[in-house]
Amino acid sequence: MEGTEAHAILLYYAYIELDATTEHAWHDALARSLGLGGRLRISSQGLNGTLSGREALLKEYSRAVTARHGEHGARIDWKFGVAELHQLFPELSCRIVSEVVSLGVDPLQAPLQLAGRHLTPAEFHEELQRAAASDVRNVVLLDARNVYETRIGRFAAANVPTLLPQIRQFSDLPAWIDAHVDELRGRRVLMYCTGGVRCETASAYLRHKLGLAEVEGDADASTDQARTNVLQLGGGIERYIEAFPAGGFWRGSNLVFDPRLRTAPAARATNDVIGTCQQCAAPTDDYAPQRRCTHCRLLLLLCPTCCACDSATLCCEPCARAREETGRPTGPMGAVLEKTTTGALPQRANRRQRSVGTAPQNLSARNASAGGTDDRHGGDGDEEHKNGAECAVDAIDEPALLTGLEAWACSDAPCQYEHLEHTADVQIHSWGVCLEEAFAQQVLGIMSLITELPTVRVSEERAPGARWPSCARQVSSEGHDLPSLLFNFLDEWLCQFNVELFVCRRLKVLSLDRENWAIESVGVGETFELGRHPQGLEVKAITYSAMRITEVDRRADVLVIVDV
Repeated sequence: MEGTEAHAILLYYAYIELDATTEHAWHDALARSLGLGGRLRISSQGLNGTLSGREALLKEYSRAVTARHGEHGARIDWKFGVAELHQLFPELSCRIVSEVVSLGVDPLQAPLQLAGRHLTPAEFHEELQRAAASDVRNVVLLDARNVYETRIGRFAAANVPTLLPQIRQFSDLPAWIDAHVDELRGRRVLMYCTGGVRCETASAYLRHKLGLAEVEGDADASTDQARTNVLQLGGGIERYIEAFPAGGFWRGSNLVFDPRLRTAPAARATNDVIGTCQQCAAPTDDYAPQRRCTHCRLLLLLCPTCCACDSATLCCEPCARAREETGRPTGPMGAVLEKTTTGALPQRANRRQRSVGTAPQNLSARNASAGGTDDRHGGDGDEEHKNGAECAVDAIDEPALLTGLEAWACSDAPCQYEHLEHTADVQIHSWGVCLEEAFAQQVLGIMSLITELPTVRVSEERAPGARWPSCARQVSSEGHDLPSLLFNFLDEWLCQFNVELFVCRRLKVLSLDRENWAIESVGVGETFELGRHPQGLEVKAITYSAMRITEVDRRADVLVIVDV
């Protein structure tokens, strides 16, 4: 009988101060008791959810949440969308995150009290009607979504420019705003996104950059500040196309982050497809094939015919733009403090997992075996001792350190990573007192997505004469600059799982050579066994998208997005 019952997708968010741990336990238990699937993200700031299931049970969930949060709960905008049985989430993911949605800036730069005033769909529509009929050209539409969303749908009105930042992810939007804030000064900015949650912080950040007060200043129209308004579409595109089933000023489809993939105005007379294949320009709005950019793994829009093309030629708009500007097919990497070289992205590094008990190769010998010395060193082997890279490798030969390593291998690692909310994939933030520590924590952040690390056992057994415990893997990685080195390092460790099902519980970076861009590391863990190790997410690939590496004083931070 379940197949004949109405099913739905529920979208909602709420900015409410709460205890994330208590709230997580309550929501997880309630959603599971009702048989709901989807994603719930809970932080001390509030809630953000996309759930699926029987419509009656989704409404029961919404009533319970509303009652739990009283006045704040009564203000939640619950968006229900019709879904077929095959469009439901297969399971529930309920996670504690640091932010309701991650803008990637200091919260003081985007205080919620500065968020733009909400416009109802009818008010938003009227704004566009007036602007289209007016001789004054001071109204602009600002799409706060990612480039792959704007490809298939957006607002369009006569005499109203639609600004499409073409960003990979939401946390890239502040950089775009910083670069265009002067162009927006004195304008009436109408901002929109899928369901409204991104506009809350994005509009607050823009108003902060424009220097606007909490109360709009339209009364004094003699100044740029007074004439500037940042307004947001309450409930987002989903509420608008529900209010205007014929489409209104909306064109194309609305990409959604659930198994439906996209929605559209219900009563539109014609099949309004504005997306085009990025290879042949044929009309399409279907992301079901999930083809991705060769360089940064961003979603690409391809027609069925071109989905069979050579993947080596696939490139997204940000990568194509970066290639034209810098010669590199990758977009902004963030604040990388090292001087980097230009050139093509590195190919997947040759994987060299050494046998347990084999000492790491001397870096000078590796250079010689590769056909010569590095000109940056002038061929002086002593230079490597001066920069400390070689000393770090040699130090592990000390018996005391090896004894300490065994004790370390069998203890729990400090958790210096967090999984941040991201609209499509997962962003991992890791940190430490040095870059080596932050790099190692990134690997643990990836492994913790695959399974629960406390369930991974570490054997103390050591073969006679072996250098490391039998549970150890030693990996070497190389790159042409710091971002490529990080990419290859993480890719090598992910390969340990993809090829051998090896789950790393603890990891130590033995050396980080910034002259040769090489890294030596050792990790301990065991082979994944379904039933003994809880199954988590499938981590498909490391990406370059929005990669950030920073070092300030005795603090290193690394942010990486992984494709799941």
